[in-house]
Amino acid sequence: MVDGGGFHGTDFDVGEKVLTPLLLAHKIRTLDYVVATHPHSDHIGGLAAVLRNFRVKHFVTGNVFPEYPEFGSLIDTAVRNGSTIDIWKRGDSQRLAPGLSALTLSPPVSRRMEDDVNNGSLVLLLRHGSHTFLLTGDIKEELEDELIILGLPVKAHVLKAAHHGSRFSSSLPSLLAIRPELAVITSGPGASRGLPSEETLGRFQRLRIPVLRTDQQGLIEVRSDGKSLTYRAFNGTTGAVNTLNRGGE
Repeated sequence: MVDGGGFHGTDFDVGEKVLTPLLLAHKIRTLDYVVATHPHSDHIGGLAAVLRNFRVKHFVTGNVFPEYPEFGSLIDTAVRNGSTIDIWKRGDSQRLAPGLSALTLSPPVSRRMEDDVNNGSLVLLLRHGSHTFLLTGDIKEELEDELIILGLPVKAHVLKAAHHGSRFSSSLPSLLAIRPELAVITSGPGASRGLPSEETLGRFQRLRIPVLRTDQQGLIEVRSDGKSLTYRAFNGTTGAVNTLNRGGE
């Protein structure tokens, strides 16, 4: 599990009300890895309940973010419930399961994260069989540029668009480098806080990259068996991802 959702300025517990019932409905009671990309409440708000309600073998992050008490409390909850704390940095590679691996593209070992927490997000390239997925947290254009300049492997079949489709992320050069066949944008209902931005949506449209949005389609599931890649959404949208052309080469 990568991030756990949440809302700013509300007591609604996504972990208790959404994530726990969803996982139990799928008969999941143990999670090998729970990842917190960065300490903002809209990404970690539901994770405490997951750590309490399920067996979590590894709690993963890129930094400990000591200036965020909520994040420190989350780590305490993980330790108290028996999770191992893993810190992944750029270049770390993990075999998560047979046929499934994760490569950490960011953060680097040496950067101070308090300067820009969004750019301190854990960025992961997942590979399952012949398919690749780029998970970007809330990184901005300057961090996207850094990944490209360093020549890191960013090409992916499926992109989880950075920072909920913010106009300061998913730049044209980054999209040309990633070359995704599908982009997924996580955003609240009613274009919460102006996200996703029309400017960003225009860039996806210009490059003819199909986009799925949680504010429009609801829960989105992208499923890989290592050979075929399909998606379906709560509103009934279904389809297959073209894995022959651009992403993950």
